[in-house]
Amino acid sequence: MRRFEVTVLLLAVAVTIAAPFTRRDTERCTLDGVDVQADFRVRIIDERGTDLAFCGVRCAGRWIERSKTRPHEIHVTDVTNGEELLASEATFVHDIQGWTESVPDFIRVFADESEATRHASTFGGELLRGADVPLSFSLSGEAPTHP
Repeated sequence: MRRFEVTVLLLAVAVTIAAPFTRRDTERCTLDGVDVQADFRVRIIDERGTDLAFCGVRCAGRWIERSKTRPHEIHVTDVTNGEELLASEATFVHDIQGWTESVPDFIRVFADESEATRHASTFGGELLRGADVPLSFSLSGEAPTHP
């Protein structure tokens, strides 16, 4: 082998060996590319069956509005246990503590309404009901009442 060919071969081997160590295993938000944290993850299955991940409820809602599609399914993550549930079965709390780098959304999701109520009273949040429930317009086909 020539010197050039040996160099190319060695570079190829080095890249192959290094690739697993340089790869980002963090899931990224479909809307804005932010790292998706497990406790705030929203998963949308669109009409084509594509599975899309979002860093929070607000990003998922903004993506739906921009894409002008009606998702087939919307799954949210319960902040108390990290389990996924359908958005239609969740209780949402607008948390006045707001956004930080470790908490990417103002909206908290709960499977258990009593847990949601306890969280809202402890941290000054507000249970979202009726037209204020995020993502509900996406499954009902109705237009959102707020951005």
